Amino acid sequence: MAHPGSISESGMLKPAVRLAGTALLALLFANGVGCLPAHAATSPMLPVKSTVLVTDGRVDASMLVGSDAAPSVKAALAKIPVGFISEPLGSITLHRSELSQKLGSFATMFELPQRVQVLRKGAMLSGEEIAAKVRELCYERIEKEIAGEVRIDLSNLPRHIVLPEPPETWVLTPMSSNKLGMRVFQLEARCGETTVRQIIQADVSRTVRVARLRRLAKRGECLSASDLIEETIRLRNDQPNPVVAIGEAVGKQLANFKSPGTIVRASDLASACGPEPKQNKISSNIHSPVKSGPDDHVESPALPGETGPEPVVAENTASGYLVKNGDKVEFTVKTGSLCLVVPAKALQNGRAGESIRLLNLQNNRPIKGIITSEGKVEHVAN
Repeated sequence: MAHPGSISESGMLKPAVRLAGTALLALLFANGVGCLPAHAATSPMLPVKSTVLVTDGRVDASMLVGSDAAPSVKAALAKIPVGFISEPLGSITLHRSELSQKLGSFATMFELPQRVQVLRKGAMLSGEEIAAKVRELCYERIEKEIAGEVRIDLSNLPRHIVLPEPPETWVLTPMSSNKLGMRVFQLEARCGETTVRQIIQADVSRTVRVARLRRLAKRGECLSASDLIEETIRLRNDQPNPVVAIGEAVGKQLANFKSPGTIVRASDLASACGPEPKQNKISSNIHSPVKSGPDDHVESPALPGETGPEPVVAENTASGYLVKNGDKVEFTVKTGSLCLVVPAKALQNGRAGESIRLLNLQNNRPIKGIITSEGKVEHVAN
């Protein structure tokens, strides 16, 4: 049985032997030795940590040894890169064979574990915190009195943002002045001496109910509920000419020419419709009494069974034209059972049944048509 004193003595010698080995390594590195001498193979080896925590992306061999390594040894090992971690909170794993290859001839000086895991320090800024601030800034730009459900799409927002260390402060600054559509913000987080910046996007829209025309409508026409369709659309722009609901359009006169399927906007409406004026279609000649001479012919009143002078029917206009040059009209094209109505502009005056030249307002091409009624023309072959 070994003497107890010898065991105690052996335990006390281990730290001393380890320090002596470290001093030998320091001497070798200080002298610029590029390979391990044969007699150094029997020297005690420096242990390598199996888990290493670093603050920077660059990982060198000096980070793998403990504090008991001499400064000169660490300085020499710092010149040997063993890996790189690009992102905070990232990690790499170095296997023994890979680490031995990177260390070269110096690998025999270390007690290498099976694998070494290197972790990079960092912090995370929650995406929920950023989303709450984005919503607050978006609602500040939208007037509360404007109707419509506001929707803020944050699907492009990251779940979290990785920072090199916990942020001291962070701010979100708008980079665009629009209220709707794609809003752009800049996130700036100050982490010690480092400032992290990242672009944040939010898609802002409003759901509104609008009035859409069923048919072609002329300027001055009074809109009724049967002329309009109520639809729900999503707005993503800040147009100064807002859309209107069906209740705002009914009973109003059109200020512009509108095609079928177009949405009614505020600038399309004029004043409210008034009562239609009564039109006197029949005019009679009023004759004042005239002193007649013996040769003057005096028209006697009609006898029973006889008809008097026929009444004079006034034309639609003073000139008798149903369509005047420059008028906007409805141009109808009939093909079989199909009937297409397009907006057109008259290029000459015309009466009922006359053929006139027009300009198709959809493609600016000249066309011909026959006047059927006031403001309406049907297609004829060119």
